[in-house]
Amino acid sequence: MCQIKIKLLIIFAIFCSNQLLLSQKMDTVKWFKKLEKNKKNNRFNQYLFENIRKKNKTKPIIQNKFVWKKVNCKIIRHIIIQINDPFAIDSISKNNFKNRIKDLANTYHIKTKEKIINNLLLFHKNDEIDSLIINESERIIRNQRFIHEIEIKPIGSDASTDSIDIAINVVDSWSLSPSFNTSINTSNFQLSENNLLGFGHEIYVNMHKNNTKNENTFGFGYTANNIWKTFLNFKVNYQKEIDFSYEKNISLEKNFFTSYQNWSFFSLFSQQYKKIVLYNDLQIPDLQNYKLNLFECGGGYAFRVSNGNSESQRTTKIYNMFRFITKDYYFTPNFEYDKYRIFSNENTFLASIGIAQSRFIKNKNVFNFNIYENIPTGYIFNLTSGFIFKNNLSTLYLGSKWTHAAFYHFGYLSANIEIGTFFDQNQTKQSAFNASVTYFTNLFKFGNWQIRQFVKPEITLGFHRLDTNLDKLTLNGNFGISGFSNANLLGTKKIVFNFQTQMYAPWKVWGFRLNPYFNYSGGMLSNSNNSFRHSPLLSEFGIGFIVSNDFLSFDTFQISFSFFPKIPGIGYNILKTNAIKSNDFQLSNYEYPKPSFAHYQ
Repeated sequence: MCQIKIKLLIIFAIFCSNQLLLSQKMDTVKWFKKLEKNKKNNRFNQYLFENIRKKNKTKPIIQNKFVWKKVNCKIIRHIIIQINDPFAIDSISKNNFKNRIKDLANTYHIKTKEKIINNLLLFHKNDEIDSLIINESERIIRNQRFIHEIEIKPIGSDASTDSIDIAINVVDSWSLSPSFNTSINTSNFQLSENNLLGFGHEIYVNMHKNNTKNENTFGFGYTANNIWKTFLNFKVNYQKEIDFSYEKNISLEKNFFTSYQNWSFFSLFSQQYKKIVLYNDLQIPDLQNYKLNLFECGGGYAFRVSNGNSESQRTTKIYNMFRFITKDYYFTPNFEYDKYRIFSNENTFLASIGIAQSRFIKNKNVFNFNIYENIPTGYIFNLTSGFIFKNNLSTLYLGSKWTHAAFYHFGYLSANIEIGTFFDQNQTKQSAFNASVTYFTNLFKFGNWQIRQFVKPEITLGFHRLDTNLDKLTLNGNFGISGFSNANLLGTKKIVFNFQTQMYAPWKVWGFRLNPYFNYSGGMLSNSNNSFRHSPLLSEFGIGFIVSNDFLSFDTFQISFSFFPKIPGIGYNILKTNAIKSNDFQLSNYEYPKPSFAHYQ
């Protein structure tokens, strides 16, 4: 009966998604033209102009395919890179207090090295102009945390010449950022630098303090990006927690970060010592610990489906990937608390084959105020197969994933479906089905204010799962409703939905923007003994501000107040502060994913 239900669910989801594909897509070119026409009234473009004008008096324009069409196939003569400080100085009133502060900040800011920007480009001197490659290079640079904005444009274009220059204007972000939060029991402080000495490297240090026991722990991390112009990223980090558990990681990775690259590689070595509360058959909790070494490696290759020159033809590819994971435990929890030996040595081999297409549309006022963001569109479909060797058994795994995202006349819609199962003597076990949708509306304008509505429903279904808390779903924290914390809030099936009304304020204070929002989250759990019809709806209502800065590289954070009508095991009518996470609606980057098991969390 469960298998029939899941088949019907898949058929229904695919039918709905196919109907959405028939809707009309956003007219991006028209949108760009309108924005270009009104750019004099746009504060961001005025800011960018002030930065560029210091060395280049030409007015910045928004590039589109029509601008580059005139110079396509010409030879790139020179690449001129200009790096601008993060804070624009008003040339009319340089001596006022505000500009003196900006000038002081710019003095202590180390600009990004021109070589670092040059190494991120997919085109080079003496190449033929390729508008798609240039626009993709612009997107890659814009995605760097230390970059505020970028503009690439041709200069010196003349019908009588066969070569032109490329001008790249970059505005840095202020890359040094502290963060601090405290409660009655703990205090946390972190200092991050996202552009170390202008080389694009990242480093952070943090400290955690147990206020009741006066104990301190620390962590640090370092990332070297784009090693030797290969787009390989090297990372190392160490984190020690207040309970003295720790994790050490070292990795080397290159993802399918763009559709114009054909290979990926990743490797990871991790040592972990963790403490975890487990339950025995009588549901008696006990603090158990384990320690393991984890090694992972893999890679992939992609090739084009068609030899055509259109964007869709060049970005549609067949992907092949493999992945190997091995876990070697030094010691594990007692058998009484882990009767299925989940914490035991294992070797996993996975491989996938799929087809994917990804494109990016520039848009504003989605997750940042008045800054261009690259919103992913496209699709991914893949099949995954492999084996896991554990507890003297070899178990087959089969799974599949389908993802699609596009702009429609009613807004942006992204849908994701995953399904997977293990096989034990021709019988399915630990099967999982997950479907989610992320949607946001077009901008609504009310005077100088702008508003978007975000919606994100998700359903996760588990079948023939293990009879242990470690193999069950929860609504706690990041896995359901932020602010929930109850070890007994468990099930094998889950529905979660989030609604957020996000407003974008027209004013700012020293570059900081406080954008108000209203949030509602709801969720239900069920299992084989209790259907959704008999499960209570648990809710959270929130109000607060998303705090961001136009010039600093740190992530947005929130000041929020939440009301919980009921938290099982805790009480009724509960108020909490900073319970909502501002990343609940983050979008997939549409990189072709590593082979993995179907999402079940």
